[in-house]
Amino acid sequence: MFAAHAAGIRVFATGGIGGVHRDASESGDISADLTALSRIPVAVVSAGAKAILDLPRTVEALETLGVPVVGYQTERFPEFYHRGASLESLGRRDDAIAE
Repeated sequence: MFAAHAAGIRVFATGGIGGVHRDASESGDISADLTALSRIPVAVVSAGAKAILDLPRTVEALETLGVPVVGYQTERFPEFYHRGASLESLGRRDDAIAE
């Protein structure tokens, strides 16, 4: 994201983002991806948060950090390996976003 922003790239695609790890209350293990998503002005297209994470806490952290989360053709938060089952997205978009 940092390199994309430095190069003037406004949209960045990646497989999965990091987030809050399942034992974060004990280990404090929270991915720097969340901070980067809140600070670097680049739109990130992703397959969702990685499956090993605490997904409800990851969604909560994104919301707390003010990161807009929009599902493409789904109202569920993508869980990296499928479209999502239990967590709602903060928004939904059914078509490509045009400038």
